Formats: sequence, structure tokens, C-alpha cells
Amino acid sequence: MQKGVLLVIVALLAMGVAHTTNHFLIKDQMIEDLQTKVLWNTATGEYVQIITDLGGRVEDLVLMDPSQQTLRSVLLTHNKNATEIKENTWWKNGLCHPVSIWKYTFYNESYQLPINDIPNNDALHGFLVSKPMTVEGQSISDEGAVLNLTYQFDGKDPGYPFHPFVRLQYTLSVSGFEIHIHVTNMNPTKPMLFYVGWHPYFQSSVYQTRITLDRHCNKWAAVTLNDHLIPTGITHLFNGFVGNDEIGGTYTTPKYYDKSLKAVGTYPDSAECFPNEILYTRLYDSETRQTVVLYHYKNKFPIVHVLTGIVSATGEQAVAIEPMSAMADSFNNHDNLQILSGGEIWSGAFGVYLQ
Repeated sequence: MQKGVLLVIVALLAMGVAHTTNHFLIKDQMIEDLQTKVLWNTATGEYVQIITDLGGRVEDLVLMDPSQQTLRSVLLTHNKNATEIKENTWWKNGLCHPVSIWKYTFYNESYQLPINDIPNNDALHGFLVSKPMTVEGQSISDEGAVLNLTYQFDGKDPGYPFHPFVRLQYTLSVSGFEIHIHVTNMNPTKPMLFYVGWHPYFQSSVYQTRITLDRHCNKWAAVTLNDHLIPTGITHLFNGFVGNDEIGGTYTTPKYYDKSLKAVGTYPDSAECFPNEILYTRLYDSETRQTVVLYHYKNKFPIVHVLTGIVSATGEQAVAIEPMSAMADSFNNHDNLQILSGGEIWSGAFGVYLQ
């Protein structure tokens, strides 16, 4: 009996030791009346906070800078102010679709989206950004923490009578942070259209920031926008953002960018270039000497939008670099627009790490 008890104790201790090697955890945390999930690496202090009540927005992301062995707050936050989170004037870190003209036609049916950008008469960022998400599951392992959130559209959103089922998978690992998006058309008889993007604001001293677009296998085209931020269809080869020059301007008034860029012209003579290659967009802050890397799959998110305007508007130092599955206003211009038949599934991913 004593030997049996001893074996049980040894087994329990072994289980405890094994458990302590897993440094990842997931915990619930409230921001006033808002429910959030925090994925945490207790060994490094890295974490990501996700607002489950509002479309799975990323409220905070802290990662380890391997070059300096210090923790860095990567994204702008709302400083745990629930009112500001709900107002979300600058659409910080939400999953959404970009700007659209408020009306469009699909299979000879006309639809009208609600206008929420009155000066430009535009419909901004879609419906998911404000939806209450369902926690479908979560898990931890030695490799990381994974959270799955879902939302089923019921076809009652004004101007968007479709039924996508959206699954968002968030992963915090030793390699960084990643979001994987799955969209399924749940209407078996009716096609649906959609596009999606992420609207992260990366903390950086903007006028001293250097952006590097991935040109390993790609050229980039700049898209001309009209006065209402709608693409005109006119593009030209873009040779900027090569990492040599800072954005420029001053600390309080950096050079203004509100620019859509599309990866084009994969070089066919290179055996290293594939349609599903990963694009790496780098943001280097000359003041802190830290590099943020945003990665996204070219065949899923071929477009990035760069915005520096938040500095003059709020005084916050950050650059928005938005990976987008389709061009702004793709409900009308159809540039990379996704159309799913009944039961069809689309998926794509992007992520962030420090270099």
C-alpha cells in the first residue's frame, strides 16, 4: 500500500512538473462592462487582449523585442476605457471591410449600406466590428494559446442580406501573434459577396518610421483614390517604401499618407515565387530601433493600406498598415472581391512579430 501511494505521489508530481513547462494560459478579463479574453505567455510576459463583445477586436498586443530583450506595446489601445472602445472613432485594430460607396448591385439586386462617414458619403468598415462573438473553444499547449470566436450573420443587417458564418482563430505563440479567418456561406442556394481586412495601428514615432514593402517576388501598384477615398481604377507602379527613407515631416505633423497599395507582377522566372507566398511588410522605428513585421498571404491579402493621419487628429503616434483581401469599394469595382457559392469556404491569415 505504501509503495502504491508513493507511486501515485510520484506520478502526480511528474504531472505537476510537466504542467509547469506550459507557460501559456488564457484568462477572462473585464474592461468595465466589456468581456475580453487574454492570451498570455507567462514566461515572457507577452500577451494579447481580445474584445469578444465587439467583433473580436484586438485591444492590446505586447510582444518581446528579440533585438533588445524588452517587452513592447505593439498596437495603439483605448487605455482600457470602455466608452472609447465602443465609440472606436479611428477603428483601432478591428476586423472589418474597408471603405465603400454606400450602394452596390449584386446579381441585378440593388442594396444600400448605412452611411457612417457623412462628409464622404461612404459606408465604413462593415458590420463584424460591432458583433458579439461566441467563444467556440480555446486551448493551451507548450507551443501557444489558441482562441476561437465565431459569429453567424442572420441576413438582417441593412444592405447586407447574406449569411456568412465567421470563425476567427487567434494564436499567441513563441513566434508571435496570428489571426486566421474562416468564412462560410451558410445559405445553400444563394451566393454571397464579402471582403475583409484588419485595421491595426502600430505604435511608432511616425515621422521617423521606415516602411519596407516585400519586393522579393513582387512589384507594387499605388491605387489612385478620389476625394471621397474611393479607388478610381487608375494605378501606377509604386517605388516607395523601400526602407531607406523615413516618412518625414515633423513629430506633430508627419507626412500624410492615405494610400492603397497592391502586390502585382510576381516574377515568373524565380523558382522561389509562388502564388501563395507570404508577404512581409516591415515597419522600423528609427527612434526605438525596433522592427514590427506584418505578414500576410499574397493570394488572400494582396493589398495593404497605409495611413498616418491619426497623429494630426489625436496626437497618437502610430501608423496604420492594413492587410486587405480586396480593394476598397470592391462591392462595386470587384477588385479581388470574394464571391462564395452556397456552402463554399474562404480562409486567410495574417500575423505580427517583432524582429
